[in-house]
Amino acid sequence: MVHAASVGASALSPLFGGFIIKFFNFPTLFIVGSVLLFIAMIPLFLTKETYEKLTFSKEGLFRDIFQKNNSHYTLSFAGYAVESWIGFVIWLIFLFTVLFTIESVGVIVSLTTITTLLIFYFIGKATDKRDKRGLLKIGTFLYFFGWVGRMVVNNFVSIFFVDTYKSITRYFLYVPWSAYSYDLAAKANYFKFIVRREIIFNLTRTMIIPFLILIFVIDYHPFRVSFLIAALFSLFFMTLNKKNRLKQM
Repeated sequence: MVHAASVGASALSPLFGGFIIKFFNFPTLFIVGSVLLFIAMIPLFLTKETYEKLTFSKEGLFRDIFQKNNSHYTLSFAGYAVESWIGFVIWLIFLFTVLFTIESVGVIVSLTTITTLLIFYFIGKATDKRDKRGLLKIGTFLYFFGWVGRMVVNNFVSIFFVDTYKSITRYFLYVPWSAYSYDLAAKANYFKFIVRREIIFNLTRTMIIPFLILIFVIDYHPFRVSFLIAALFSLFFMTLNKKNRLKQM
């Protein structure tokens, strides 16, 4: 339910953000966003904190990231880091270049998200009852074709249908992928697992962003090339399926 509420808010925020920019300006949008962020932080100060003593080293974290035994985890998290960044940043810039107005971008993002909101509920139910590893494999291939479809869209209608398909397959992939990731974290040292995952996310993005900038400097179909890169990296999601014991740090 908590995640569903988050998805619902994510569905409406692009629409409201687009209209705030249209009728007011960017500073107003930033102020509204800052106020909402501050309000969202208040419950964190009202919860009881628990502490668990842990000992680990920075050297150990980075060493285990690059161990061969953990390569499938590293590849899966790196795949998410790259394709999600392209989806959050470059895809939205592409939408603006095609649709020309910020409110149109907000409408298309909100419509596709709302369309898939109910489907998210059923995918969550299926994840609880079925093998997460099987769903992850199927979802990876379906999601890959969503990125391929983004390479050929050129108007509002094609964007709507392709983005709706991709949003559906994203939940079909992300729900079992996230659930399986936390299952693995529970079996290992969960704190170290999460810290290592975040390091992989940020390290991978730090490495890929200069390369993406170069693609736009060269200016040879930069959006299509970026979406192709996202499609290829999305295939790494299913490497999490590999049956291998997570090396303890």
